[in-house]
Amino acid sequence: MSSRDQLGSADRVEAAAVAGALASVVRSLALKLAPQQIRVNLIAPGDPAAGDVRSLLPKPVAVEDVAATAAFLADPRSSYITGQILFCCGGSSLLSSLSV
Repeated sequence: MSSRDQLGSADRVEAAAVAGALASVVRSLALKLAPQQIRVNLIAPGDPAAGDVRSLLPKPVAVEDVAATAAFLADPRSSYITGQILFCCGGSSLLSSLSV
């Protein structure tokens, strides 16, 4: 788990650095562990505690949404997904690119 701060955050510079580092670690581990059929992915939800409540969807991201995303990645039907960052943020990661 991480946050969408890896996309950049003027108010949360340290969080953006940590999230970016974690994304890099996840991708590197996915490369290293793929031969052993070990999958490594990252879920990056929006963070309502950080005032990150903007969304393209009509309701904010709930804990249940993030849990369902984790369950999907743990399911054998997603066995071909590795090294990916899955934004579970209701579209707020798209809106961040508009905030220039």
